[in-house]
Amino acid sequence: MGPIWAMLGALLPRQAQFRYFPKSALEYVSRWLIDGDLIYFVSNDKDLDTYHIGLIIRQGERLLLRHARHMRHRVFEQPLADFVRVIHSPGFIVNRVNY
Repeated sequence: MGPIWAMLGALLPRQAQFRYFPKSALEYVSRWLIDGDLIYFVSNDKDLDTYHIGLIIRQGERLLLRHARHMRHRVFEQPLADFVRVIHSPGFIVNRVNY
């Protein structure tokens, strides 16, 4: 085990609150999403904040989610709305990296 794992193991769990968009707000929020935005999908598990993350890819008005699924063993893209429609998540968080 490398030094990074030793450091992470020393982090104590802590309780935090965060705000998220409900799934029903996707159509409204979509107009502001841009290439490179990170999207986190909120977990229903009380001990887990998020359970999946992806990268937003915009092709004109079309929004894609680039993400990896361990069951498929690869990175792929699919329409964001299609993914959100089938997941069992109450909502999502969007993060934009400014550089």
